[in-house]
Amino acid sequence: GYVDNSDDCDDLDPSSYPGGAEVCDSADNNCDNSIDEGVQTTFYSDADGDGYGATASPVEGCVLPPGASVNDSDCDDSNPSISPLALELCDGVDNNCGGGIDEGALDASDWYVDADGDGFGATGTPIASCSQPSGTADNDGDCNDDVATGSSIHPNAPELCNTTDDDCDGLIDE
Repeated sequence: GYVDNSDDCDDLDPSSYPGGAEVCDSADNNCDNSIDEGVQTTFYSDADGDGYGATASPVEGCVLPPGASVNDSDCDDSNPSISPLALELCDGVDNNCGGGIDEGALDASDWYVDADGDGFGATGTPIASCSQPSGTADNDGDCNDDVATGSSIHPNAPELCNTTDDDCDGLIDE
């Protein structure tokens, strides 16, 4: 029961001895006069309680403290509806902490290219945007969006006797 040194910092704890493995237990397991060094986790304040913390004021610890998070992904820790898992909305705010404002917004409107400027967009893939992009229309009813000839051909145009479907109803000269 004796040894030739007095280096053990806690002779009553068999897991604490010089060179021992440090573990998160509020004890000096390796007898170097430091407690839980190198084994603590960094936690971040989660002021809004959404599960995502902010980079300001990180704290080290062995257990997640109340009001903290294991990540620092929250871009607005004062608003619980803003976090990396939030849906992006057309509101001028980066809801999902993606680095952009209103990108891929859930409530974005569909806009269609209106090359001939007649107020009717061409059938095709819509452009989702929170505000109307230049050169687009909010509908896809134009059957001829050609800049040179299409401006007089659209769903509200009068049908003329000219062998063309002027009103985009699928019929010619009706």
